[in-house]
Amino acid sequence: MLGFSKSYTSYTIDNLDFVIALGIDVSDTDESKLKVSFEFTKSSNYSPDSSSSESETVINTVEASSIDNAINLMNAHMGKELKLSHCKLVVFSEKLAEKGISNEIYTLVNNVQIRPSTNIIISKCESEKYLSDLKPSIESYITKYFDVFPDSGKYTGYTTNATIGDFFYSMSTNTCEPFAILGGPYEENSSEYQDVNNIISGNIPINSERKVNNFGLAVFKNDKLVGELSALDTLCFSILADRINNCTISVPNPKNSNDYLDLFLYDDKSAKINVDIINNSPYVSIDVKISGIILTTTYNSDYLNDETLQLVSNYASSYLESSISNYLYKTAKDYKADITCIGKRALKNFRTWKDYESFNWKDRYRDSFFNVKANVNIKSGSLITES
Repeated sequence: MLGFSKSYTSYTIDNLDFVIALGIDVSDTDESKLKVSFEFTKSSNYSPDSSSSESETVINTVEASSIDNAINLMNAHMGKELKLSHCKLVVFSEKLAEKGISNEIYTLVNNVQIRPSTNIIISKCESEKYLSDLKPSIESYITKYFDVFPDSGKYTGYTTNATIGDFFYSMSTNTCEPFAILGGPYEENSSEYQDVNNIISGNIPINSERKVNNFGLAVFKNDKLVGELSALDTLCFSILADRINNCTISVPNPKNSNDYLDLFLYDDKSAKINVDIINNSPYVSIDVKISGIILTTTYNSDYLNDETLQLVSNYASSYLESSISNYLYKTAKDYKADITCIGKRALKNFRTWKDYESFNWKDRYRDSFFNVKANVNIKSGSLITES
């Protein structure tokens, strides 16, 4: 009987629409409502008979009182059931993020189809425009690009994965604050920014077919956007949070103040972070050890002798110490947001969880003092000498 019984439900690609990205913004007509954009990949691109070598996408936008209401309206409009299990990105506009996005985060986390690994991006323009302009220059399939571009932070340090699972955890816990990837459109005057370490989404000096970029991080206090981090600040965050394998950094040349040296750095060990409570204020000690080589070299350069290597190592150590200190004091004094999760290291100072909650780390982080020690060991001025 089971073998000949009829199937009561049958779902195929003809019955479903797969959402690959969501854009959430404030409504143009009523600020109490949301404008939700859904990006789909055309079903024909999944067909083996399709002649298209690129993934064509469609973006539909609806205004509604909530995300769930928007999904229901889009279901009726499309005539198919929306599936969010393949959603790679959730993009919030800067305007909405400044108002607070806790309701939207809880709604998305409560949706069983949204994966915790979905990345969150804060766009400096409207989320619909960001999605329409986010087209990969080389990658054929946009879904593949959505997967790989956040991982570039492992070898650049200029961005990092910022998932909805981590955002929800940071928003709910007492030990840290949330952050998200910062995205934005290219600006016409971006060529005037010369220092690559200070670039941020919107002012990166690159000519590209893609009209938006993702550099830096968006910093949150609870559920509200409070600030932005530059590429160098994000690199410092990545080092402290152990989110980077290697990177290239430009530092002023100790022998020529008008020139820069490019250093290839790689972690020897994870950064050591210790927190003590002194006079009822957090005192944070940080020890960073990094090795590297000099990439910038010329025919007559003397970057191969030990004296020069030690000079560059000392200067790079001082530069990194200053950069990390500036990043930490920016998050503590300006943004009052512990996105590095230093609060986890403070737990040892309290006998019980109740004592820790009474201390109120999220508000007391702004009273922190930092002592940063960086040891950069430049091993050589050439890759050849290592072999």
